Amino acid sequence: MEVMEMSTKTTSSERTIDIVVGKDAFALLENKQFCEQWDSLYESCAWATVFQSRQFVTSTYTLTHQKYTPVIVKMEQDGFLTGLLTLAINPPGRSKRKKNCYLVGAGHGEADYHAWLTSREDSTYFVCTSFRKLLKMFPGQHISMRHLTPETPMDWVEADPELGKLCVFQPFNRAVVDLDNYKISKRDRKRINRMKRIGEFEEVKDYEVFESIIDDLGAKYDFRQAAMFNQFPFSESPTNKKFLLDLFKRGLLRVTIFKTEDDIIAGIASVHGKGRAILGGINFHLPSYSYYSPGYIQFLLLFDHLSNEKNHKFFDLTPGDDPYKMRLASKVETVYKMTVTLDPVFRADKRFKIKLYDWILSKGHNPYTIKLHIDKEKYIMKEKGMKKYLSQFVKSKLKKPVFQSYNLSLNGQVPDSAPITLKRNNLKDLLDYQFDGEKATRWEFYSEGMRKMEAGEESFTWAKDEVLLASIWFKKEKNEQTEEEYVLVYDFYFDEEVEGSEQEFFESVLKKLKQDGVENIEVKLGPAEKHLEKMVESFVH
Repeated sequence: MEVMEMSTKTTSSERTIDIVVGKDAFALLENKQFCEQWDSLYESCAWATVFQSRQFVTSTYTLTHQKYTPVIVKMEQDGFLTGLLTLAINPPGRSKRKKNCYLVGAGHGEADYHAWLTSREDSTYFVCTSFRKLLKMFPGQHISMRHLTPETPMDWVEADPELGKLCVFQPFNRAVVDLDNYKISKRDRKRINRMKRIGEFEEVKDYEVFESIIDDLGAKYDFRQAAMFNQFPFSESPTNKKFLLDLFKRGLLRVTIFKTEDDIIAGIASVHGKGRAILGGINFHLPSYSYYSPGYIQFLLLFDHLSNEKNHKFFDLTPGDDPYKMRLASKVETVYKMTVTLDPVFRADKRFKIKLYDWILSKGHNPYTIKLHIDKEKYIMKEKGMKKYLSQFVKSKLKKPVFQSYNLSLNGQVPDSAPITLKRNNLKDLLDYQFDGEKATRWEFYSEGMRKMEAGEESFTWAKDEVLLASIWFKKEKNEQTEEEYVLVYDFYFDEEVEGSEQEFFESVLKKLKQDGVENIEVKLGPAEKHLEKMVESFVH
């Protein structure tokens, strides 16, 4: 990796501003005096968040140096650090910049709030001088900071109108929970008591324990993110795991979980500093336990836990209009994403998009929900190809698929030994699904899987070497006429690797169901599963 090394200084009234990049920035992090003064400036800065702490920034710089090059802007007066802005640049060391390249706040997406550290008196001078020098040093780069808190001083925008014209501000709502006055309602207390009958809430305080469960927590978080947004924060970014472990070791990250006898069904990680806890890193609940509202209850228990400690004034649910955040919030505040750029076309485009966002919002729609739906359809179209995408779309509108049903009795006709070892409701196995160009795309597979689990449906999976070889879904049903209970088995999936082993998998499924006391099942096959008809018919008596 090519690392830039450069610095520039501006001096006025004994205030010296120095921009340090790359190896020089890492060397600065080893300077004991600088680090001590950073800590002092951070503690005294009224609008600073934990994301500007030396511990957090050092962690993100160290673990993301292959992708981001650190950029530190520091102001000194009479030998003391009086201003600090920590940024990063990507891609590093290239003379020809890609379109829309950014100088971002340290931590980028992992830091929900970016800010500069100064006294209120020094803020305007530091910001105006620093931004001008940055735009000059990094031509073609846009400065992006997300998000500026309500406490962040903005006097500099009016003090320097020319610089202010280069800025674009986009407002966002952030939900905040007041922990000083936190109380759980009687209705929610009943829900908590119901959930406590199946398990218990606890905080993970030991590093070795967190290290031992983080892969499990990561897989469960990935499944939810994959189903909702087609994102895989842990499996596609090993750095994320290292980053959370490092923050935990530094005392910045706290992790709480809800455990049943057999599993962890909910978990929340939060970053702590300056008397505020901020949601970050991990937030999941198992969809198969949706009856208990485990995600919502886990938040209530966490707020109660922190409130009793008396060490935190607020829990910050971070910017975003997610319904669950608004439901939990004590108050809603406005924060701003800021972009500073010399490019007038880029500014105009950003401002147009903000106006479009506000217009959609004024019509009672969530712009991100609309964008997410469009992104999903574009993804499916790209993965399947335009021809197949349109063909399947037309077929789905013109006629409903015809399913063939087979009733099986498991009394005496299932082999005593199962040829294949199956797992039940294993999210890690489901995450190993591979799109073959014909069946559901990964996004469709996960979103449909989460819907099924939230409806109380279950799965059996067979996986090997991080590849899902086969899966099947099943749920309990009741015959409306006879009131007899049975299990509906449907939606077979087989990877091309296991061609010829379909019967062994099906026999193993029947064996597992029989072990669970199931006597009668109904197998439903769709149009794409006609090749399995003979296999299923062989078990019909």
